[in-house]
Parts: sequence; structure tokens; C-alpha cells
Amino acid sequence: MQAVLDTIVGKIVDAVIQSVVVHVGFVFQYKKKQKKLEVEIKSLEEQRKQIKEKVDEAITRGEEVDERVLNWLAEVEERVQKIKDDSTINENMQCFKFSCPDYISRYRMSKEAENKMEEVKNLTQSGNFSTVAHPKPFAQELQFPSSSANYANFESRELVFNNIMVALQDSNVKMVGVYGI
Repeated sequence: MQAVLDTIVGKIVDAVIQSVVVHVGFVFQYKKKQKKLEVEIKSLEEQRKQIKEKVDEAITRGEEVDERVLNWLAEVEERVQKIKDDSTINENMQCFKFSCPDYISRYRMSKEAENKMEEVKNLTQSGNFSTVAHPKPFAQELQFPSSSANYANFESRELVFNNIMVALQDSNVKMVGVYGI
């Protein structure tokens, strides 16, 4: 009976000690957690910058940017700014105007840094897009009425018209020039 009681008490004591060690670690590792948070934020900002560049390239090519990408960019911008604003708390706070460190504030800052780090990691993972845009649908083919009184459809014009349409549909062609009467 005594052996069973000793093992149960031992397990309870071990669990309590582990919990205390974890929470005490928050007090003394707050600077380390703040640095890790800064590294994660820099990584997220770099990812945001790369995706923003891809979006700008897609817009330049005339593609339509996916809504989920635009929403992610806006969310990252908002959350990163909020996290940076929240991180302006003075980490050297003193308790009761004396020279002892404020352990409660250190604990709180460490817990907040850990929670924010998890949020930043989630944003980083959700920002892994295979594509950021897709081509816009082509416009309907131009139709000219052949029975117009002001327009006569000649074979020579049809060849030029077809060449212009091919050039307009080619994504490598940057400029089309039409000259003549």
C-alpha cells in the first residue's frame, strides 16, 4: 500500500515540478522569446515581400490576382503592424518604484511572445501559394458587320485583321503597330 502511495505522490510531484519549471522559464527567458518572435516576424515579412513582388508581376502581365492572396497580404500587413505596436512595452519595468525587476510583466510578455509566435507561424504556413494569379479570360472575338454601308470587307484587310488578332493574343508581344489607310 505504501509503495502505491509513494508512486502516486511521486508522479504528482513530478507533474507539479515540471509545470513550475515551465512557468518559471517564461519569467527568465522572456528576452529569448522576444528575439525568436522578431526572427519569425522578419521571415513573415520577407515572405510577404516575395508574394507582393509576384502579385506586381502578375498585374503587369495583365493577370487577375487571386482573392485569397490579396486577403492574405492584407491580413499579414494588419497583424504584423499590430504585433509590432504591442511589442513596444518596456521590458525593464520595475516593481513599486524600487529596483527589483517586474517578474509579472516579464512572465506576461513571454507568454504573449509565445502566442504571437504561434500566430506568425500560422500566417507563414497559410502563405504558401503555388500560384498568385491566373490569366484573365479572353475578350469575345470582334465581329464586324459585313453588310455595313460604310465598310467593305476586302481580303487584304482580312489578312491584316487576322495578323493583328494573333499579335494581340500573343503574351510575348508587347506592342502592336498598325499603319496605313
